[in-house]
Amino acid sequence: MPRSDRLRRLAHELRAPLEIIDRSAVELAASPPPEQTAAAIARIRRMAAHARQLLIELPQRGGEPRQPAVRQRLPVHETLATLAADVHAATGVAIGLDDSCPPDLAVHVAPTAFRQVMLNLLRNAIAAGGQTPCVRIEVVASQEAGDAAGRVRVAVVDAGCGLDAAACDDLMAGRGPGLGLAIVRAIVEDHGGTLHIASDGRGRGCRVETSWPPADAATID
Repeated sequence: MPRSDRLRRLAHELRAPLEIIDRSAVELAASPPPEQTAAAIARIRRMAAHARQLLIELPQRGGEPRQPAVRQRLPVHETLATLAADVHAATGVAIGLDDSCPPDLAVHVAPTAFRQVMLNLLRNAIAAGGQTPCVRIEVVASQEAGDAAGRVRVAVVDAGCGLDAAACDDLMAGRGPGLGLAIVRAIVEDHGGTLHIASDGRGRGCRVETSWPPADAATID
């Protein structure tokens, strides 16, 4: 990966954790009650660790990371609930989370990469929502036949500006603007998953669905 591309990707990916760290620092400066103080400190530590891991795993010249990402069991509901709370603290936008997600559902992923995908999709959904964003996360343990059988599908759904059919097709074909969705696609496909984008049209919101390997899949390496 050329140096300019590496730096561009790093700058893009550091934006989300730095925004959360900044908002948490502002919250701490107001001397909140002990419970809020502890929560803000925890957010700062989580996002600092996330940023540090981004630096470690960022592909270097030739495409090799400083340290290959280790894939492990990651609890879905707990991870998404924490990310939703962190994004809410940074943006003021409440993120809905599907209550039907089984508490023991887990995926086999590189944790930093999974969080990268979710942070990118949540930021995009909030940006599409205008003055009053409405964003939720839906989780489904797939029962479909074929190669996707058993995979865990995680979708970020917004009620924002939406897309027409041509725009959806362009994004699905990788012709859309912006770096975030390209990073999302690369990470998801690296995990053997798929990215699907759907909208009922302009002004009718958008659904971006990703699929991930379940933690108990026998074929996971």
